[in-house]
Amino acid sequence: MAKKKLTDADVFKAFGVGEGNVSARKFIHGQRRVNGRLYKAIDLIGEALKAGPGKKYDSLIAKANKINDGVPGEPPGCSGP
Repeated sequence: MAKKKLTDADVFKAFGVGEGNVSARKFIHGQRRVNGRLYKAIDLIGEALKAGPGKKYDSLIAKANKINDGVPGEPPGCSGP
């Protein structure tokens, strides 16, 4: 059975973030987007490692890199290392 995908509203409720707490809601929404991109990129890297060297490996790594290029997204975003 697949897990239910949580919506922003579900997460706000779980953390007790009310409608008036706009900055916390924006932060949580943004962090969820970053986390989703990172998890997807990590999954692709895992698939590539399982596939081993070759075209499929290269394609999966290229997709992971493209996703990672989008993290952290538009400014202010996160600062790099």
